[in-house]
Amino acid sequence: MSGLGMVVALIICAAPNPFAAALGAVLGGIVVGPAYTIAFAAAKDLCRVGREYEGLAVAWVNSISLTGAFWPPLIFSYLAKSFDYSAAWLGGSALCFLLLIPLFFLRGDQTRSAKEA
Repeated sequence: MSGLGMVVALIICAAPNPFAAALGAVLGGIVVGPAYTIAFAAAKDLCRVGREYEGLAVAWVNSISLTGAFWPPLIFSYLAKSFDYSAAWLGGSALCFLLLIPLFFLRGDQTRSAKEA
């Protein structure tokens, strides 16, 4: 749900007025902020090795997050320079949605369904 909320926030930001930019920024913060918290908490709680490795699990999630966060400003800047800001916001929204598509096809816990069969 967080990813779809971010797509909607980026589409709102594509409208060329300050109110839409503010609304998109607030909506984006509301939907993405809790998702980051949940991701880091899940990394800690779902760590299957010893308690001393929980920090490593959280650091791993953080490094993946930072690696993924490196590209959007570059793509946005390229689109804004090549076209305009509305196109850059819509391009970011489209990219976000494309990256979400594989998540729509995830199934539940495979180990649980294998044990039930």
